[in-house]
Amino acid sequence: MIPSLAAQSSANADLARVEYGEVFTKRWVVDLILDLCDYRPDLDLTQLRVVEPSVGSGAFLGPVLDRLLAAKVKHADAEPWLLLRDCLRCWDLQAEHVRASKELTISLLVEAGCPADDAKDLADSWVFRGDFLLTAHEQSADLVVGNPPYIRIEDLPATLLMAYRAACPTMTGRADVFIGFYEHGLDLLAPGGRLAFICADRWMRNAYGRRLRRKIIDGPYSMESILTMHDALAFEAEVSAYPAITVLRRSEQGPVITGLANQKFSEEGAQKFSLWASAGELKEPLNQPSVTAARLPRWHANDDSWPEGSPQTLEWLEKLAAEFPALEDQRGLFSGISLAANQLNN
Repeated sequence: MIPSLAAQSSANADLARVEYGEVFTKRWVVDLILDLCDYRPDLDLTQLRVVEPSVGSGAFLGPVLDRLLAAKVKHADAEPWLLLRDCLRCWDLQAEHVRASKELTISLLVEAGCPADDAKDLADSWVFRGDFLLTAHEQSADLVVGNPPYIRIEDLPATLLMAYRAACPTMTGRADVFIGFYEHGLDLLAPGGRLAFICADRWMRNAYGRRLRRKIIDGPYSMESILTMHDALAFEAEVSAYPAITVLRRSEQGPVITGLANQKFSEEGAQKFSLWASAGELKEPLNQPSVTAARLPRWHANDDSWPEGSPQTLEWLEKLAAEFPALEDQRGLFSGISLAANQLNN
């Protein structure tokens, strides 16, 4: 449910007092994310719609456009440029970001041979100033991609927080604003569409992420891949954000790629991970100096905290879960901590 226009107006008036939570992503990380989503120029990308909910200065927009323009040359070279009008939708709260992203768009289009008038028309059709979480979205998306802002609820004015929580039911407790970006991004997906964010992964384990986890497992969504990058230098500035690349899809749950990158992870390691991930049902785990990965046959079926660990550990836990039922599933058995035992431990 989208808040009333009055609520949006009141919330937007508070935006000048909000720290925007900007963390800009390195180009090779963006390329890896797009590869994991099969957003590649060998496919006819002119038939797809991409949504970028927090465009910033164009860290994702530039690579998306590079691929889209290469796909147009290959698949629709003779078609008019305005054919691309529905291929992108980007939002940002800051006027300078919108301006910079439109300038980048026009520059790339003109460089590719697009007439200047058409380039401006497309830029105006693609990039908007507005709050993604408080916007009524009428069109679906084949790909929702980006690096949503990191803003703690303590840093939000009360009226804005109320508006966000009215628009995003998964934003409960101490949920960061990025939870709402996940929720609205998932709601936008067309059948088979993907959401791919590089974002803090604490929602998979903390209580405030329970409603988002429930939304995913209730469907029609599935976990497709997770690459944990807590120690990798994924951003232009050094931050402690516990990031992970998470790819979700509007589809039935299937096998899941899970990976762990360390501080040595760079463009070379990203390319190796991408090649391994695109190899279909390859069974052998990936073991590289900067990244390890494995394929799990399934994903978690409840909204309890989703465990963290290396791909090998998660694979081992999955085998245990498949082979041995939980104690609570056995008739007459219950596990717990008694008050007496707790007192002894104190």
